[in-house]
Amino acid sequence: MHHEKVIPQKKLDFCNKLQDLFQKYHKIVLVSSENVNATQMLKIRHDLDGYAEIVFGKNSLMRRVAEQIKSKIGHIEIIEPFLHHGIGLIFTNGSFNKIKDAIDQNCVGSPAKVGAISPTDVIIPAMRTNMVPTQVSVLHALGIQSKIFKGTIEITSEKHLIHKGEKVGASEANLLSILGILPFKYTLKIIRLFDNGN
Repeated sequence: MHHEKVIPQKKLDFCNKLQDLFQKYHKIVLVSSENVNATQMLKIRHDLDGYAEIVFGKNSLMRRVAEQIKSKIGHIEIIEPFLHHGIGLIFTNGSFNKIKDAIDQNCVGSPAKVGAISPTDVIIPAMRTNMVPTQVSVLHALGIQSKIFKGTIEITSEKHLIHKGEKVGASEANLLSILGILPFKYTLKIIRLFDNGN
């Protein structure tokens, strides 16, 4: 007996919705949502409500839809190669700036987690800390110059603590946590902008 492959309704709904969006809007922002949490996503959706529509889903399904409708909408095929690695789509007919503003406003600081790859350079400025003198060894271990001032520790010169692309070590993560520094900022990252296929 030959069984036809049944496509789940949820997938069909997703594909139909995507086809409609490709036809309704001529501007598309491709975004990556690495390290973005659900609350952040909700806020961005809320800020863009009525102005733009955000779609995340299986990239293989997105590619399939793009394949199906490129005969109707020729410029869609330009997007196909970018639909990998969990890329999301934001559809609009309005200004890209408004979308960028909503994304930037919902950027959140995040602590440095041990073993994470640092997306930026982390520099500790010269500063007075709330650290007590007994914690001075934490700074010494990382080669940070300090002195004791009125019962607390003062960092006397700035220190390049983590280089971009390096793994965060336990001592670095610990110090940033003690100092209350959230060195990494995460939000949706804009990968490409398409306007009528350009």
